[in-house]
Amino acid sequence: MAHTRIVHYDAAAARGVRTVVSLHSHTSHSREVLGFLPGWAARTPVVRHVLGPELRRQQERREGAVDFSRAYWRPPLSPKEVVESETAQAADRFAAPALVSLTDHDSITAALGLAAAGMGGYCPISTEWTVPFRGTIFHLGLHNLPPESAAAMMREFAAFTADPADRTLSALLAWVHAVPATLIVLNHPLWNAHVDTVQSRAALVDFLALHRRYLHATEINGYRRHAENKAVIRLGREWGLPVLGGGDRHGRAANAMLNVTRAATFDGFVQEVRGGSARTVVMPEYREHPATRVLGVVADVLGENRVAGPLQRHWTQRVFVTGEDGRQQSLAELWAPKAPALVRGCAAVAALLGSGRARQALRFGLAVEDGGVL
Repeated sequence: MAHTRIVHYDAAAARGVRTVVSLHSHTSHSREVLGFLPGWAARTPVVRHVLGPELRRQQERREGAVDFSRAYWRPPLSPKEVVESETAQAADRFAAPALVSLTDHDSITAALGLAAAGMGGYCPISTEWTVPFRGTIFHLGLHNLPPESAAAMMREFAAFTADPADRTLSALLAWVHAVPATLIVLNHPLWNAHVDTVQSRAALVDFLALHRRYLHATEINGYRRHAENKAVIRLGREWGLPVLGGGDRHGRAANAMLNVTRAATFDGFVQEVRGGSARTVVMPEYREHPATRVLGVVADVLGENRVAGPLQRHWTQRVFVTGEDGRQQSLAELWAPKAPALVRGCAAVAALLGSGRARQALRFGLAVEDGGVL
């Protein structure tokens, strides 16, 4: 029987913690689709008034329209920067060490690079696997993959994503589940990659009915709304799944959902969760309105990362478009020597809205998120 304890951060929650476990972070190696952009802009306060009209005009054009389904971006921070940020939060707020599991979309490049740099001891090999299933998409956090077979697993995961089949999925999940130190988490189960589409409840029920025996936990998410996360907690109870916290960071802000454990290693944490026990800490930042928090991420994405390599510093170097011939080019290449004036203007407005002062002002005009206590 699963036992989940979810607490809000305070002095009592921070006291006596042995290890903080940060799950679900994205780095500069993660490929983030842009198909969601028109729908997000239409739903987000302020943004829909400032950028929405131009996005609609782009979509209505027969020629020169931006095909967001063929574009993607990469988060601004390197794996090392993300790990340092999460480790600092654990030290500052819990006086405890951190285990940081980076889950870039369908990639383990970040974890392998950290391992090569001698940081693999507290950064397991993990990924967020894109799983097509009966007309929808689920994301599975696969944590602590075995180093000797992680590359082979990733090849099989990629092959399934390109050509999905129920029988193949069961075999792949059984393969991961058979390794005692791995952790399989159903990330944000009430959301999928197609944000503009209402996820089919029937597909989720079918997915759980077929594959529940291989799942070790589900996730409340640092960037999903309170009502959705509450529904995930109920889902965990219904299916006997522990509920872990996943931050889902894509920018500079540290994760707003963390986990704490009595274990000193990631293997030990996995054994706790597989045994049905989970303890999640909701950080104070989660209380901020989701619209302003997302705007903060937008500002991070559109900001300059001066410590990054010369080909990743400007946001146009981190956004890519796939052409009809399959060739991928950055916007910096496509728009050389500089982006169109309208694009520069829209980016400047978005970055301004996500700045600290603007977000603080916007909070006064936005309703407090309903149901603040999970």
